[in-house]
Amino acid sequence: MNTSTKINKEIKQLVTNTVRQTFLNEFIKFRFLILPYVSSQEQHDIEKRYGKRPSRKAVKSFSFEI
Repeated sequence: MNTSTKINKEIKQLVTNTVRQTFLNEFIKFRFLILPYVSSQEQHDIEKRYGKRPSRKAVKSFSFEI
């Protein structure tokens, strides 16, 4: 394999990984920006009602045709 081709592939891989990681980081920041604010009182109420951890139980839904 030609050394310039090998170097080009390495550069392409490096750029691809860098862009992917940058998009991932920016997406995480964006998700935090759009999360609604929850006051400590609201958070306490949520934890009191539902516990500290969300349930892993599946939600059952039913549909009826009339």
